[in-house]
Amino acid sequence: MNNRLITYLEGNQLLSSIQFGFRAGKSTSDAVHELTDYIVTEMDGGQKVLGIFLDIAKAFDTVSVPNLMSKMESLGIRGVPLDLFKDYLSERTQRVRIGDYLSDERVLTYGTPQGSVIGPTLFLIYVNDIGMLTLPKGRAVMFADDTALVFSGNTWSEVYERAQSGFNIVSKWLRSNLLTLNNDKTHYITFSLKGNPSTSKAPPYTILAHTCPEPHRGQCPCTPLQKAHTVKY
Repeated sequence: MNNRLITYLEGNQLLSSIQFGFRAGKSTSDAVHELTDYIVTEMDGGQKVLGIFLDIAKAFDTVSVPNLMSKMESLGIRGVPLDLFKDYLSERTQRVRIGDYLSDERVLTYGTPQGSVIGPTLFLIYVNDIGMLTLPKGRAVMFADDTALVFSGNTWSEVYERAQSGFNIVSKWLRSNLLTLNNDKTHYITFSLKGNPSTSKAPPYTILAHTCPEPHRGQCPCTPLQKAHTVKY
């Protein structure tokens, strides 16, 4: 089933080109190269660059099954194949054991089966729409749920404005798809050429994780992202 699904998705070029996870011929090295190549190219052109590294909380466990079915149907997976996937993901149950105590079964309406062969492919379908988002003077690079957003501009003020706007777009998509951003583990880094501290050092702007209806910098209690010097991607 997984092989047939992958063949259909790849053969019809339905998966976003920014997705490098769980795909034949693509690897972590390709994702890192795509990211660093963008950063270096922009800096060589005299641009300032800012990267936001997202951490999605329990991403595979919080996939909405009804939403996933709608996304699969929109990709042309219909009829008997779609019914098979609905059956596979329906009426799954979970129990919790603590010592000698075992809870009652509860039906799961979220998540792809952990450890399954097909789980990662279903997740790629679920987050595929991120590759369709238009980011202002920036781009996204994904390895499954490990997502980086990078933005560039002539000045730090311009970069921060674009990064905030792009981050708002992605955050809104995550919320509408019932995925939760872990703000404490979502960091950003500024990149610039070394040698001239007066031009390379980024000013103390902030990137806010907006949850308010109409985000405006400095006018809401939303959480600021933590700036980091290094990030493991």
